[in-house]
Amino acid sequence: TRMKTLFTIHGGEWLVGEEVERRYKGNDVTVWVPGSKDRGIDLLITNNTNGKSVGIQVKFSKSYEKTSDPLEEFERSRGWWKFSARSTSAADKISQSPADVWVLVWYNFKEKECDFLIVEPGVLAERFKALGRSSNVIYSYMSVLSIAGNKYCIETRSMSKAQKKQLLEAPEKCCSEREWTSFLSSWDQIDRLLGICEPVT
Repeated sequence: TRMKTLFTIHGGEWLVGEEVERRYKGNDVTVWVPGSKDRGIDLLITNNTNGKSVGIQVKFSKSYEKTSDPLEEFERSRGWWKFSARSTSAADKISQSPADVWVLVWYNFKEKECDFLIVEPGVLAERFKALGRSSNVIYSYMSVLSIAGNKYCIETRSMSKAQKKQLLEAPEKCCSEREWTSFLSSWDQIDRLLGICEPVT
């Protein structure tokens, strides 16, 4: 497959590629961009020491604010995504992805930083199904919140104001289907697939 160098890409792929290069600066790791034909993998990371590789599908969203929302005061960032399929459910299409992991990335313009949600496609599909998202179109809102000094990543699509207020009062009681914090900046998944015990930055 023909490869292009990293500097030719833009948007979310560039942000993820830049973070990978920063994180593994001291490791013998290369970031590749597959050729122009879309095969479901946006970035390929190779560990040149042991020959292992990781295929990544990147989904980008700008951070946006929603006024008159109970969560607004506590939000670091909020991203929005749409996943669609024609002949199957969007969740099933995600589960069939050839990528090893999906990275949902959204850029916080206030703090000029990114949030990365890293998850295997099969797990992502099952999480959406658990939320009742089984049609051929899935809409998803992800909010990164700071509550009582702790950081949370919550899927907030279709949450009522009452549910959001309850979340702020007792975030530890948030239903497991909406609680995605364990996937936030979970680079250890990529470390494992690359066979890297400790990244050298």
